[in-house]
Amino acid sequence: MKIRRKEDIKGNLYTRGGLFQVYDAGNKVQKINTYVGPYHLKNNVAYEGAEPRRGAKKLRKIVRNQNIFTYNKLNSDYAKRFTGVVSSVPTITNKDEEAGFFIRYFVKQLSSGSIIEVNKNTYKEVKKQKTPHHKLYSILEIEWKISGPIFNKLFKGNIIESGIIPTNNKSLELSEDTMPGISQYIGDSLQYGNPREESALYTPGDQFINEDGDEYYGYYHIHVNRPMEGKYHTSMPHKYLEPLSETIFDPEQKTEEEKIMQTPTKTYNSLQ
Repeated sequence: MKIRRKEDIKGNLYTRGGLFQVYDAGNKVQKINTYVGPYHLKNNVAYEGAEPRRGAKKLRKIVRNQNIFTYNKLNSDYAKRFTGVVSSVPTITNKDEEAGFFIRYFVKQLSSGSIIEVNKNTYKEVKKQKTPHHKLYSILEIEWKISGPIFNKLFKGNIIESGIIPTNNKSLELSEDTMPGISQYIGDSLQYGNPREESALYTPGDQFINEDGDEYYGYYHIHVNRPMEGKYHTSMPHKYLEPLSETIFDPEQKTEEEKIMQTPTKTYNSLQ
């Protein structure tokens, strides 16, 4: 004997739009539509009309943060071939090391605002909008400095060698116009950097925080690509320093290193 289960029906409901679209299973390139009018729920599935009737069309709930409208218009062949935009860790070549910089590539999903780093090939595919899926992303490329001094080297008030941190901070500042949130995503202007090892450097503050999260001022040195507390590197335990995301200080206030670079030649030579 066939068992008939009692159906859960809620009728006389109404939507002003934006909640459902009319679902057509046979239409692979369904156009954007939004249903306005009475509807009912049958076992938690929406149908047009205040009460159940033969031939009532099924309604599909609109989920805007998943770009349902956009995906409904995609060709099914594209959907099968598309493997997604996949993040990738950059590869730094010997040529990049010699040049002192390399190019980084990023994409941002328009619906969620999430940013990921990608390789050059993926960047090109999104830029060319190789599939309709790629229209859901914005793109950005950044020239990223990786070698040289950690901060600018000055002589008589002029920059004679650009530092890694201020150069990358400037790049991030300019990139915010194209891709808001990129500075927060990267977070570290010294990321992938290979600054030259130096000792007896000095910071007046506004440049580093220590491992306790406090602003650091005083002598520091560069060892194995990172700044550390202390004038010189020793075998005694000492802590790493973390560059601030925005290194800002009075332009008239020079670091000890910069002051030395700006002293007269005779005085500078006497310091050797």
